[in-house]
Amino acid sequence: MDKERKLNRSIGIVKSGWVLILTLSSSTLCGAEAKAATAIYPPPQQATPQAARSPGRWRKSFGIGLTSLTYSQTAVEPFTQKLITLKGGVEIPISDSRWSVGTGFFFNAIQLSNTGNYQLKILGLNLRTGRFLTAPERRIQVRFNGGLYYNTSLSVIGFKNMLGPQIFPEFSYRISKLKSILIYVKYSPVVVAGGALDIIRNRELATGVYFRQSLASGSGFFGGIDIAGLDAAAGPDEAKVRSISFGIGFGF
Repeated sequence: MDKERKLNRSIGIVKSGWVLILTLSSSTLCGAEAKAATAIYPPPQQATPQAARSPGRWRKSFGIGLTSLTYSQTAVEPFTQKLITLKGGVEIPISDSRWSVGTGFFFNAIQLSNTGNYQLKILGLNLRTGRFLTAPERRIQVRFNGGLYYNTSLSVIGFKNMLGPQIFPEFSYRISKLKSILIYVKYSPVVVAGGALDIIRNRELATGVYFRQSLASGSGFFGGIDIAGLDAAAGPDEAKVRSISFGIGFGF
């Protein structure tokens, strides 16, 4: 009962995601007595490196990673999880390939360790659109992304059916014909359930660096690191998440 009382004091948030217009949504906690979401969980890998630009080609990717996540919240004892995270996506170039649309997912599939009493498993989905701001022949590429993000908890604690905004620029450098480096940064103002937008107290920041080794066929391997931090507050209650992920994958 003490744990339940603590969880009922927790705050709920609308996660940041892939839309340029702020979206409000209600959150529903798993459990009959809960009145608000009890966890904030940033997707450990929001950026999956895609194949080189090529008009009309569908670009697909799949990856696996190791995530370390630390969670703290008012009235809830902080805990850290180690997890295996799966992710993947499809991207479709439009017209001259400067524009593209795509979709992706992540899932914290397997817990390896946990210092607390609660386990979180999160499923995330997104729809996005992006545009290259540079010509394809340039060694340095810049792309701006935005879209719609969906996030839900599959655990006895957490949140259900959340949507939110995200702006997501990417910068890539072609080292050679078959090698490149991608860097992304992300800023996401988040909306606390039942509250107003606060871009200072309620926001997610993330960044990541990936290396890609392409093959002559256009497919390729990638590997990299993602770092994310999410702060959210509702009145006197606050919650913070810090995560770091190391991942590898294949794009084709």
